[in-house]
Amino acid sequence: MRKYKVNEHFFDSLNEKSIYWLGFLYADGFVRMKDGKSGEMKLKLKDTDKNHIQKFLLDIESDAPIKCGIDNKNKKRPNSFTVSICSNKKFNEDVVKYLGYGKIYEDKNFSVIKINKIEDVKKFRDFIYCEPQELLGRKKEVFDQINNNFKRDYTKTKNRKKYKLTNPHNLTIIIDNLRLFCDENNLKYSTMSNLSRGVGKMNKGWKCEIIK
Repeated sequence: MRKYKVNEHFFDSLNEKSIYWLGFLYADGFVRMKDGKSGEMKLKLKDTDKNHIQKFLLDIESDAPIKCGIDNKNKKRPNSFTVSICSNKKFNEDVVKYLGYGKIYEDKNFSVIKINKIEDVKKFRDFIYCEPQELLGRKKEVFDQINNNFKRDYTKTKNRKKYKLTNPHNLTIIIDNLRLFCDENNLKYSTMSNLSRGVGKMNKGWKCEIIK
């Protein structure tokens, strides 16, 4: 016997709403067997997104309750934007192939796409918000902070690492903004970053190491 009522035919036809909620459930929901007896579908968001879950319940004509909990995993990185897509390996490979950007990180039980480069984040923003549709306001507000001229201000990042650099003339300098230094001195940031972690030896005669 069903515990809560729901329109079982909501997803029978694909339209703007049903397609949106299917994608939303794929991203933030899951289906499982509860106590080995009955199936259960859950959609988990931040407590500030309660209104969005209410929209979902209204659309599927359900009287299921909304439960609130506490999540202390809150990490803030000022002036930094990252898009993460968690799914299975095959799905993420197809997404990266379709988008043409993003990097896949593999775990034992799942796969994660990370989009870190600000230009790629802008492309993703324009892709998912290309036309009016149902959307989660909180996430849209984050994307709205990124205008087309946005450049990350690395001076706002806390707990910055310090680097010891040795130039081709064996002179040593200490810096705390490796990317800016690389941009100003025509050095490849990814290569210098690898050098700081012990990968490789030099970049155009420069050496780099992290000061611990």
